[in-house]
Amino acid sequence: MPTISPAHARAFWLLRNEIYAQLDEAEFLAMGFGEWGISDPEAIGKLICDLVTVIRIVVGKHSEDAEGRCGFCNSSWPCPSVGSIHDAMRDPESEFVKLVES
Repeated sequence: MPTISPAHARAFWLLRNEIYAQLDEAEFLAMGFGEWGISDPEAIGKLICDLVTVIRIVVGKHSEDAEGRCGFCNSSWPCPSVGSIHDAMRDPESEFVKLVES
């Protein structure tokens, strides 16, 4: 099994941490940490739409092909990416479940 170079490992680490930092900022805004500005409710609405778009893009890229495999990662469908998203959205404690059941 080949290993990646330290430069690649560092690049992957930076990419993942950049994504996590953006998600942290979104979560901090939604949770109301710090002082709120007058435009924050509008920003939260736009942020939710952006997050939904991100999830739709990931699910769309991981759609099944004619052979029942993920067209993106080539594993059997639903692939681990779609399965993880589905599991997170079906968590009984999540707001997604509360929204759908209301």
